[in-house]
Amino acid sequence: MKIFLIGMMGSGKSSVGLILSQKLNYTFYDLDKEIEGYFGMPVSDIFNKFGKDDFRTAEEKMLIKINEIDNVVISTGGGIIETPENRAILKNSSTFYLNGDMQKIYERAAKRRSERPLMENMDYDGFLKLFEDRDRMYKECSKQEITINNKDIAEIANEIINYERN
Repeated sequence: MKIFLIGMMGSGKSSVGLILSQKLNYTFYDLDKEIEGYFGMPVSDIFNKFGKDDFRTAEEKMLIKINEIDNVVISTGGGIIETPENRAILKNSSTFYLNGDMQKIYERAAKRRSERPLMENMDYDGFLKLFEDRDRMYKECSKQEITINNKDIAEIANEIINYERN
């Protein structure tokens, strides 16, 4: 089984994915970290040096490669849903959309602004617009939307496990 986690940057996909993989005894992949390993540089440098299109191409290739592996939890980047090819892969998997209060998600994402190229000059209104542009695609790809408000990482992981078992 494969479990994909999607949602906005700052929604906790990497943190939840790591705990979820430990609870299931699955291998954990953070897609952004895999892409950083491929390029040998941080995401922000990839965007600056190669551009968004090359990053998205590498992201798609990495998603296809990881999708061939079983017993994995994959945390994706927030923009994974931007291409129809990626959405098709996510729709055919156990994909969970981590969603919640956008102000809180924005504040978490902004703490790591330097690592997030799309947030470089983005204020809350820009973040909200990005969310509004992506929300429909997140919902289209996901098996279940998980509300993260007022839940710790373990609670969210347990909710996903319970959903998968039922």
